[in-house]
Amino acid sequence: MKNIYWKNKNNRYLYKSIEKKRLVLKKVHEELELNKKIRTKSFYYIKNINRRSSISSINNRCLLTNRGRSVYKKFKLSRLMFRDLALKGLLVGVKKSSW
Repeated sequence: MKNIYWKNKNNRYLYKSIEKKRLVLKKVHEELELNKKIRTKSFYYIKNINRRSSISSINNRCLLTNRGRSVYKKFKLSRLMFRDLALKGLLVGVKKSSW
């Protein structure tokens, strides 16, 4: 479990550090008025950026259990922990709804 946590944390760090460079290179590649050599070089640099640094490699994980499935983005908790904490009254602004 710890290995998955650190892997996800490392992917987030990689994405954050390379995000601006990737966006600039994409804009250069899409600009049709630039020289073709410059555009192909930018495409070459984009292809050589680490694949783990993309946004799609980042998973939302529960802060308490590190569970990867059914995580609420707003609270950063899995549905199981969310339910337990809500029933105990530890989440502010959340109450049980019934009709």
